[in-house]
Formats: sequence, structure tokens, C-alpha cells
Amino acid sequence: MRKFSLKKLIVGVVVLAGIAGLIHNIGREYQASHPPQTDLSRLTPAQALAHCRAIWTAGQYDQPPLALSWHPNGVDWYVLEGVDAASMRHYGCTARGVEQGGRYRRPAQASAPSGSDEGGFSAELNLFDRAASLKADHLLAYEAMLKPGGAVVERLWTAGADPRTQPAATPGFPALFTAPPTGLAMASHLLLVPLARKNWVRKPKDVFDLLAGEAPPPVRIAALSFNESTVNLTIVGPTPRSEGDSPAPYGTARFDEYGIRSMRGWNPQDAAPGFCQQGRELAEVAARFWQLKEANEPGLLVAAFGCASGGTGEALWKLRLPNRRDSTQGTARP
Repeated sequence: MRKFSLKKLIVGVVVLAGIAGLIHNIGREYQASHPPQTDLSRLTPAQALAHCRAIWTAGQYDQPPLALSWHPNGVDWYVLEGVDAASMRHYGCTARGVEQGGRYRRPAQASAPSGSDEGGFSAELNLFDRAASLKADHLLAYEAMLKPGGAVVERLWTAGADPRTQPAATPGFPALFTAPPTGLAMASHLLLVPLARKNWVRKPKDVFDLLAGEAPPPVRIAALSFNESTVNLTIVGPTPRSEGDSPAPYGTARFDEYGIRSMRGWNPQDAAPGFCQQGRELAEVAARFWQLKEANEPGLLVAAFGCASGGTGEALWKLRLPNRRDSTQGTARP
């Protein structure tokens, strides 16, 4: 008869506990990356709006939308994003959660007065709050749009009837649903006009065309990178900081897939690895890019320009392609 080994038993328990802990952590990570879906059709309008708003504001401030719509399976809203007051960015909420959509031209009724920097934006009224008081009885869908000055126009869809617009004499405005809800007669309604998005790595020329107006001579580029949807530009400063602080040596700007800046002016930036201390003019940066055989590679993922050796060495481009190491080309001594 074999002797009972307490030591082996303890080791076995520890191993099993470790495996159990690993499985538990894997489960938690999976749940975090795959949150349970929420059936919005089972929620009241107020509950659905609160649910979607909470997910959205978990990652950013609670910006009042310019326009908003609700139907039993989803919520759509549109906000100012970046420096362009003539367009609005769509966000949509479904059972899967909140996703960022594209940009649309702002309807004439919601356009900013000429010369306005605020774009008709009213921080005093939030359409989420207004829509939260909706009564669910017989309501199939709801749309609302904020007009310059803070006035709101609404469209209420009820069963067996044409939509009711409030105020009654308000001209019709484009449908705010990105997908027509079931049971609504949408054929006669205008649609929002989408903006054409860029794919920077498919058409790199668009990057240099964009930057021609953003970094003309004698502006010098310290670093530049772009991927499918974003262009990041760093120029040699000085760039103002907050009042009382000394200027930063560099300034940065980011552009989205429509070529729209995220903010006015330049964001102050201290030195970072890969920056060219002396910078290069855009014409030189572009010329070095077009020297690369991979410049028009359809599979290009990311392109980045900068300088090695603490910013005083070679100026070069690094291109990243799928399933390949970075391709470093176009080097030149300053």
C-alpha cells in the first residue's frame, strides 16, 4: 500500500488553484472585451437613452448632441467633433453597444450662423435630457434637432399615422436614423448627406495635399505619420503653452479620415524620440516618400517620418506592411 504524501497533495492543490485562477482571469478578460448585449427593444425610451448615454460618456465628456433619434432597436446622435462646424459626427447605439459612425453635412436648419465659431451649439440644452421624458405609449420612433439659438424641432412617429412635427409649422428636416426602423414610411423623407472619407494609406498624395495648407514654407516638419484613418503632424515650434509657461519646442496636430483637425492651432509638445530637431520642409518630406518603392503599395498599413540618433541623425521614412518587418528607406544626412 502506497504511503499518503501530504506534500504531493499540497502541490496538487496549489496547481489546481493556479489553473482555476487562470481560467477565472481569462473569463474576466473575455467578458470585458465581449460585454453582454442589451436588448434595447425591452427598454423604455428613457431607459434606452440612459443606457446608451452612459456607455458613450464613459469614455468622453457629456457633449450635448446637435441631433438625436430613438427607435426600439437603437439610438442615433450627432455631435460637433473637431474644428469643422459645417459637419457633424454620428454615434450609434444598438444591442452591441456604442460605435462611432461617419460625418454628415449639417442640415440647413441646424447650420451655424455665418461667422459663428460655436456652430449653433447650445451647452444649456441636452437632447438626451429632453428625450428622456418621452412617453412610450403608441410611440414608434422619435427625432429631434437643435437649431441655432437653442430652439428644438421634433418629429414623433406613432402607429397608424404620419409623423407629427413640433412646432407644427416647422419645415421638414432629414431623417436622423442611419437605418430605417421597421414600420416607418421613410420613402418621402430627405436623407442626411454623408461626407466623403479618405483612406490616407491608399492615396498618400491626399496627405501631402492636405498638409500643403497646414505646413507651408518656412514651416519645418519634425515628424509625420499616417494610417488608414488618421494623420499626425509635428512641426518645429516654438508653440505657446498655458499663460505663464515657456513655449514648447514643437507643435502637433491630428486630422481624421475626413481631413478635419481635432483642434484649432497647435498642441504644445516636448521633444520625443524620432523627432527631427531641425525639421524638414514638406516638399523634402514628400519627395523622400515618393522615392520609396512601397509608396503606392496597396497593403501599406502605416507610414512614419522622423529622424534617428536623438533627432540629429538621418531623416527617414518607415513603412509597415502586413506580415513584413518595417521597411526603412529614403535616408539622407542632414
